[in-house]
This record gives sequence, structure tokens and C-alpha cells, in this order.
Amino acid sequence: MRRLIICCDGSWHHLSSKYPTNVVKLAQAVKRRDGKNIPQVVHYSEGVGAGNRSRIRGVIGLGLDEDIIEAYTFLALNHEPGDEVYLFGFSRGAYTVRSLAGMIHCCGLVEREQMRKIPDAYKLYRDRGESPRAPKACQFRETHCVQVPIEVLGCWDTVGALGFPIEIPGLSIDRLFNKRFAFHDTRINPSVKHAFHAKAIDERREVFKVTPMKQGTRRGQVIEEAWFPGDHSCIGGGRKPKAPLANRCLVWMLERIEAHGLGLATDLDRVEGGTPQDHSIRFDNTIRGFYRLTRAKMRSITGTFGNLDISVKRRWRDCPDYRPANLSRRFRSRLDNWTE
Repeated sequence: MRRLIICCDGSWHHLSSKYPTNVVKLAQAVKRRDGKNIPQVVHYSEGVGAGNRSRIRGVIGLGLDEDIIEAYTFLALNHEPGDEVYLFGFSRGAYTVRSLAGMIHCCGLVEREQMRKIPDAYKLYRDRGESPRAPKACQFRETHCVQVPIEVLGCWDTVGALGFPIEIPGLSIDRLFNKRFAFHDTRINPSVKHAFHAKAIDERREVFKVTPMKQGTRRGQVIEEAWFPGDHSCIGGGRKPKAPLANRCLVWMLERIEAHGLGLATDLDRVEGGTPQDHSIRFDNTIRGFYRLTRAKMRSITGTFGNLDISVKRRWRDCPDYRPANLSRRFRSRLDNWTE
């Protein structure tokens, strides 16, 4: 038995980025072996638009096909019976791992000797007319694949699909452009045992509209979503001034994994620069540059009071100037009266 850990980064982020994201930090923190000497193997994938990829590809999300296939291929070539699969992603990297989970559920995981069938598996997954129960999908799984459960699906602020963000009156380019890459279903599929999702309260750019996780049909499936203070990069990292907020989101993810008795072994002391947390730091979520041309809208805060992370409650208590309208509308009275 081994643990195979897929880590998919957000748009424009890569190993040479000046400041690491939570995806990089998690990859650094994973021990090579756990306390029972079980090997833990990490696969890291840089974000769309990173490195030599054009920046515009990062804006609109081109390259997602390649990222999903790359991660799927790693699993197909390395997975052995009994291995545990963990999937982690930030932003469009979260979209990548959620799509990867959907592909594994729909098509199964192609066995190594059948690896030339991987393009066919992706085509089958992207075919809107085929569900996991469709005869074509069932036959493909039985002939070429094995069914693989996913131990953990962990996401930081999932950005759904592509984002052609400029609205042209009378011409819905964005809708046409995004249609092919929209999630088949925001419900978490039955192959996923545990899913954890950290979401930003203060992100206003519509191109970064969050895609929630909905409860699936698997009996005993665990899905936990939590809201955190800050914008997109306050959740997934990659910006030095916002790191103390993003670090809380990383620690929360590992806390949830530990709370459910899962085996992933990590050591945050291995993270370059450490993981200091501070719920009270100021952050700037001003919309700048290209994004000023895009649509802006405050996010709706869904869920219950229990879906607010402790950092939200502490920030409300300690920072009188932190009163975002979307949060105030839902929970002002509860937050005003909250005591630790």
C-alpha cells in the first residue's frame, strides 16, 4: 500500500513563483513515509498560465484539459491495488482535481497496460451525453479500467471552469466559451469518501466565482465546507502579505484530515518559511488591472453559522472595521454575540 497525492496549483502559480501557494506548502509538508512506513508519493502540477504558458491562458483557463490528463496519467501509471488516492487543488487547480475525481468515477482508472486508452477515457468523460451509468461508460470501465476510491478531495476556493470574463452586450461569449468545461455536476461523486473545501468571503471578481460542493449519494460520505476571511489568494496563498490568512486555510485542511482519522502524514516544519497565522491582518482586495473590465459581485454566504471558520469569528471580534455586507446580512447578530 502507498498513498498517491495529487497537488494541482492555481492559475500562474508554479515552483519558481516568488511566494508559494498552499498547494506547494502541502506538497512540501507530506512526509515520504508515515509512522507505519507506508510510502507517500506526491505529484505536483503547476497552474494554467504558469511558466512558459501564456498569461492569457491563465486568465481564461486554457490548459485545463492537459492538466487533468497529466494527473490522470500519473495515477494510471503508478496506482496499485490497495493504494490510497488524495487530491488537492487551489483555484483552477481545484477545478482540475474535482474534474479528475469525476473522470475516475465515470471511466475508472485505466490500467497501465491499457494506457493508450487514456485519450479515449477523457473523451468519454467530456461527452455530455454519457453518465457513469451509461452502457458505454460501463463497458469502458469493465474492459480497460479498475474502480478506484478517492480518500480525500481537498480544495481551496474552487474556480469553476474557464473564465472568459468580459461581457459584451447581446453576445454571451463567456457562456459559449465556458459551456464545454463546466462541471458535469457540482455534487461530489460516490467515489469520493471525504471532501473538504475552503472558500473566500471577500472575493468579488466574478471570474473567480466559487463552485460549491454538494452532498453526493454515497452513504457515509463526508463533505465539509468552511468560509474564511479574505479574497481568493487569502485562501490559497501565493501572496506574501496574505500568507498569515492563507496559512490558516492550509492548517484547517490538515486538521480536517486528522479529525477524521485519515492516514496522510505531514509535518508543517518542513514548509519553507513556516506557516504563521494571523486572523487580524489587513488585506487589499481592490480590483485592479485587467479585472476592472470584468464583472464584480459579492459572494452569497451559504450554509450555517457552523460553516464559518474560527478565524472569521475572531476577526469579527477583534477587527471592528471588518464588516463585509454579505457576512453581516447572514450572521451579524450571531457574530456580535459570539464568545470563544
